[in-house]
Amino acid sequence: MLRLLGADGHETRFTVALASDLRLPGPGAPDLRAWDCDGAGAALYADTEGNVTRARLGPPAPTADLLRSVRQASAVGAPLGRLGPQDRQRWQAYALVVVASELVGAAGSFVEQSVAYARDRRQYGRRIGSFQAVQHLLADATVLVAAGTSATRYAAWCVDQEPPDRALAAARAAKAEVNTSAVEAVYAGMQVFGGIAQTWEHLAHLYLRKVLVGATVLATTADLLPALAVPEVTR
Repeated sequence: MLRLLGADGHETRFTVALASDLRLPGPGAPDLRAWDCDGAGAALYADTEGNVTRARLGPPAPTADLLRSVRQASAVGAPLGRLGPQDRQRWQAYALVVVASELVGAAGSFVEQSVAYARDRRQYGRRIGSFQAVQHLLADATVLVAAGTSATRYAAWCVDQEPPDRALAAARAAKAEVNTSAVEAVYAGMQVFGGIAQTWEHLAHLYLRKVLVGATVLATTADLLPALAVPEVTR
């Protein structure tokens, strides 16, 4: 955001603040949540009109994602600047790609761990990876991760190579895909792990929490599909 405003090089390390529902905040932003706060001294938030404002970090805020540091935040002073329409599209596209990348990475890692577990875990005298039902689960999960990875890589390429409106469309498509595919892939992995994945001591719930929260950050699939359904304006 600072780079788009022409104010890059600020000494303070900033994180991003979102509305309490994890969407982009509206003007005024009375209730903010600062995202990934470890090491950050303050937060920046861009509202739906493109105004960029500094926010002060407050006490910890509850979140289902136990691996993420989230804090309450409050706006400080007047806006630092305003993003024009194209810069706002570029920033939204970049933000969606970052979240989609984290989702697909978490899902891919968990599926890999599920495959490794299926190779070693024995039941009825055989490795469970030899059972066709388990193979189908893992094959489907692998396809889901591949689909999300492909969409996210294309969106990341578009952020660098395409005009802002095209980049935003690709980022929305990627996030809509990954919101669903990452959660379904983690669900499949949990079935492979079986009952142990339902326990607090096992790490499965950390991955599940991460993808469930990530699927709501910035935009859910229900938010994105109507925007994607609007025909592209012919230039």
